[in-house]
Amino acid sequence: MGDIDQEKPYVLYRVELRELVAKALRNKGLKNVFTAFNWPLETKVLPAIWITSPADQAKSNGAGPPDFNRTASIVMKVQVSEEVPDAAQKHVDYLIGQIEQTLMTDHDLLAAVSEVEFMQEENRLTADAAPYIAEGRIVIGLAYQETFPLNGTDVIQTFGVTEK
Repeated sequence: MGDIDQEKPYVLYRVELRELVAKALRNKGLKNVFTAFNWPLETKVLPAIWITSPADQAKSNGAGPPDFNRTASIVMKVQVSEEVPDAAQKHVDYLIGQIEQTLMTDHDLLAAVSEVEFMQEENRLTADAAPYIAEGRIVIGLAYQETFPLNGTDVIQTFGVTEK
């Protein structure tokens, strides 16, 4: 979990976790789940979920080989559109609940981390007239361990070019 595989180019583990979150939501049948997309979206695309992995904190396990306890923050921005404000609020609340239930019961995601360290949810209504846009934001902290090999990684190899 989180160890560097010398046979493939290094990808930030928080990016891999972001993709696992997206996969879990798509597998549950949620539509318009994006990890690389321009925001804001047009109302015809809503409801939509945009997932980013903007931050990762690492705390050293002490002297010795580079070894860290890390927490990746995965941020999900949810938007829905309805003709009535109350319906928009209920829709975004329902969708946030579905996302939470899906992620907290997804075997692949939970097997990839040592724990779900935190979860924060918030929402708001963002339009003054129909169509009403309700927006939710979910941040989850996914903890994992990462150890780097003492011999390091060849910088040329990291960029996918091998010179002989």
